[in-house]
Amino acid sequence: MFLAEALAKPTPDTTFHDLRHTFASTALASGVPISEVSKWLGHESITTTVDLYGHLVPEASARAGERALILKGARSLPGQRGNG
Repeated sequence: MFLAEALAKPTPDTTFHDLRHTFASTALASGVPISEVSKWLGHESITTTVDLYGHLVPEASARAGERALILKGARSLPGQRGNG
């Protein structure tokens, strides 16, 4: 558990921002919805949270990959029947 280790043994150069980023990253990697993390961090807009941490949301990456295949003109997504 990286977060527990970071909290238990912070190095002299560990900042509050480092711990905040570790917390947010760990929460998202554990499946906490990005909207909830955004509230916890006190971001005025979820856009801020998505800009900073969106790459850590696994299902968002999967959806983006699927959309890219569709936009590239793929006939079907892996595991799905084709359109023709």
